[in-house]
Order: sequence, then C-alpha cells, then structure tokens
Amino acid sequence: DLYEQYKFVRNGVALDREDLLEINSGSEEQPCSVFGVHPSLSSLTTLYKEEDALFVAGAGHMSEPVNRYDWQKKTVGGLFGHSSMQRNSAKVDPFGLIGGTGVLGRMRDVLNRAGHKTSAISIAENSVSVVGQKGLTSGPVRVDVEGVPEFPSSYAHESFTSQVGALNNATEPNSGFMAEQWSSMLHRTLVVTSELREGLLSKSATTAFPQENDLGDKLEVLSRLQQVAFEEGVTRDFYYVSPNYSFDHHGG
Repeated sequence: DLYEQYKFVRNGVALDREDLLEINSGSEEQPCSVFGVHPSLSSLTTLYKEEDALFVAGAGHMSEPVNRYDWQKKTVGGLFGHSSMQRNSAKVDPFGLIGGTGVLGRMRDVLNRAGHKTSAISIAENSVSVVGQKGLTSGPVRVDVEGVPEFPSSYAHESFTSQVGALNNATEPNSGFMAEQWSSMLHRTLVVTSELREGLLSKSATTAFPQENDLGDKLEVLSRLQQVAFEEGVTRDFYYVSPNYSFDHHGG
C-alpha cells in the first residue's frame, strides 16, 4: 500500500487519506493510477480534471536507469543540491547534447517548425528552461512584476527612438557581422518592449490574485500577458514563474 509507505515516511506530517483530493493518472504507462492532491490545491485539481493543467510525477534528474547499487557511478550531475537539481530540471539535457538550451525552449523550437506562432516569457527572472536553439526561434523575453518600463526611460521623446532606428538601419556593403547582430537585437528589443508595454497597460486581470504576495503578483502579470498573446495570435506560449521562497524545510 503506497499510502501506508507515505504515511510511515512522513510520520506526523502525513495527510489523512480522506483529506486528499483524488485524481486519476489516465495513463496505462503510469504505475500509479490514482494520486492524492493536497486539499488546499482544489483549484489546481479542478484545472487538471478539466485538462487545463498537468502534474509531473517523479520529477527528478536521471541520466540513465540506475539502482541503489550503481546510481552514484552512473548518474551525471549532482542530485543533492537545490541549484543543481533546478538546473538539471530546467535543461533535461544531462549530457549537454544541445548546450545552453532548456526543455521548454526546445519544445518551442519543435512547435515553431510545425507552424505554430509561439512566445516565451520569464517573469521577474531569467531561466534557461525557456531558451531554445539559436537560429530556430527568437530568444525569450523577461518581464518584471512592475510591467515593462518605457524605453529608454530617460529619453522618452519620439525623436530619440527614431534616431536610434536610423543609426541601426538596413545593411550596407561595409556593414560588419557583429554590427548587424547588434542592430538586429536592438530593433527587436525596441519592438517587443513597445508591444508588451502597450499590451500590458491595456489589460487587467479577470481573477483576484493574493495581494502583496510574490507568487500572486507574478501570476497576475502572467494572466495579462496571456491576454496579450491571444490578441497577437500566439497559439502556444511558454512562461517561467518561480516563487522567491522555498518549500523545503530542513528543520523537519
């Protein structure tokens, strides 16, 4: 009985079976057909049952199948550090076959090749998880909780941005590769910044999120970004959101 194993390991902090919210895995390949969700996550449970959310069971870092006798010899990458496990989970590329990319970024690459219009945005911090292969998709965008500031904040006059555009205009015979790359990135930054800023200012959250709460603030911005993406015809969008606190309590 897996519940009894769980109860034995968690001891005094184990949740009672009758308090758990039951969900079905819906997969013949999953050894456990039924899972229990924390009773405080009723909204997430509903989203799962409506096929609008997913749970990842047994999430962790494994470079190849191992057992308790050979895991230390065969495992590539650290298993017992918070930062290393987060990095491995974000990349899902233990052997560095596609270096510098993340699992969501590579998924986005595939969807782009399939004809989807995609976007990738990280909220308040950068993450390799949304980085795809260079040349296949445009890089991910970072948006802070406060929104997108006007660019440039100290030179908001229209004449300044027009001069920047003129200085980084079309390619000429004597243009260098590095200069072209710089101009291309600058143009994209100006366009994306303007579009996201205007889009976010015109949208408001339709759901009440917790106030003065780090995760709530980030999800509120994300909900408005989804509205912007929908208006722009994005068919698949990727977001990275992480609370600035840990759920791991070493004190027991």
